[in-house]
Amino acid sequence: MTEDVESAAHGAVLTFCGMLFAQGCAALVAYVLADELGVVLYGLFEFGRRLVGMALAFGTFGSGNALVRYLPSSDQERRRRLLGLATATTAVASVAIGAALFVGADLLNRHTVQHPQFPALLRAFALLLPARSVLALVAGAFRALEDAGTQALLTRVVRPAVELLAFAGAVWLWHDPLAVVLAGAVATAAVALGGAGLFVRRTAIAPTLAGAGVDARAFLAHAVPEALSRVGHLFQSRIDVVLVGLVLGSTAVSAYSVALTLVFVVGIPLFAFNQLLPAIAARHHADGATDRLNAVYRRCTRLTLTLTIPLALPMALYRTELLALFGPEFTRGSTVLLAFVCGRLVGNAVGATGWLLSMTDHQYLQLANDWAVAVVNLVGSYLLVTHVGLVGAALATAGSVAVSNLVRLAQLYWLEDVWPYDRTFTAPLLAGTAMALALLGTSRLLSGTALLVGGTTLGLLVYARSLSLAGVPRQDRRLARRLAGRYRTRVAAILARARRS
Repeated sequence: MTEDVESAAHGAVLTFCGMLFAQGCAALVAYVLADELGVVLYGLFEFGRRLVGMALAFGTFGSGNALVRYLPSSDQERRRRLLGLATATTAVASVAIGAALFVGADLLNRHTVQHPQFPALLRAFALLLPARSVLALVAGAFRALEDAGTQALLTRVVRPAVELLAFAGAVWLWHDPLAVVLAGAVATAAVALGGAGLFVRRTAIAPTLAGAGVDARAFLAHAVPEALSRVGHLFQSRIDVVLVGLVLGSTAVSAYSVALTLVFVVGIPLFAFNQLLPAIAARHHADGATDRLNAVYRRCTRLTLTLTIPLALPMALYRTELLALFGPEFTRGSTVLLAFVCGRLVGNAVGATGWLLSMTDHQYLQLANDWAVAVVNLVGSYLLVTHVGLVGAALATAGSVAVSNLVRLAQLYWLEDVWPYDRTFTAPLLAGTAMALALLGTSRLLSGTALLVGGTTLGLLVYARSLSLAGVPRQDRRLARRLAGRYRTRVAAILARARRS
């Protein structure tokens, strides 16, 4: 179990750093484009990007998750066949969905933002879809083989950096959102092709369809419900963006999208641990080692919550000051950001519930969960957006995320006797309470950027000290020492090679 947790934690560290970098790039993109294009054109850009982001969930048609489920325990020949099936599925699905967006751009414009520049913008985004889908598949393949370092490098460092350079260069040269999207499409295609070539060279697993028929049934039995589950998941977590654009227009989408971009930071700890935990869970489930699976799940969930609290509290309590950095018109999303932070905090606190259901062969239950919550969220979002506005959309979406995670937690306990909580969770909760009091106290003394910097710094110091006093479990301290030693050794080796060269 110690090796599994260390592997998951190492993947989480790499992914955490990569996602912080990626989110920094995303924030810079938002800042540069909002400043250069203005609130209306930036709203159109974000609306198109969110639509394509929703479509991207179907770009691999569940192939990435199927690889995570089956690739770890397969022989080399079967891996080649599975990768061939995944590649073919991704190619067909991404091109078909991209073509549908391309053809339906005028229709979507008429029923949403109704802006003359939006159809061309959406068609340019549709060209981006196949490249992003291939990159997502490559990332899933690296994840399945527990190579978190390469996955994080490709998806969290190289792609965001290349897209940032492409977006910024295009907007400064042409001041046109269409040129920005086309530049991003070319940059992403280059990263996707490079990532695919790297995977084949690194693993010697070249995709093939020869003899793939023997694996097609098992592959599709996992991929299809995963893809359909993504439809429900998007209705529960992203239909709000469409409704905001439909009912409130592109200016509201700008404020709403900035809140979504910021709250993504709070989700980083969970996403980080979820990079390798699914593959580890699939391996233990295949071996019938439920106790080991539960032990790894418990420790990863506690570590996730411990890292989430210091990210969530400053964003929730200093939300107005944070949004004001993007411009005074974006502070209308203050309550939206608070609702999203609360929903994300609940999701992180229960851990990888959705992944564990899928990896323990309950993918059809996961499908039912996502669709049930999707229907509730669709109806609730429409009613609340039309009557309350931006806040209503956020309340419906954040509420659906929280409820769905709690339902999955109960299902895991009922079906697999898996439960993450014990008394060790009290330490981060007590430390979080102390941090919240420090943040609130500082808000009475400072304001604006000074509050953001000074209050957050003080809060983090209080949290770290309180966590130490509350008692960090011995196994977590041992894990931290092992990881620190691992990274010191690696850094020393890199510096030694640099000196020799």
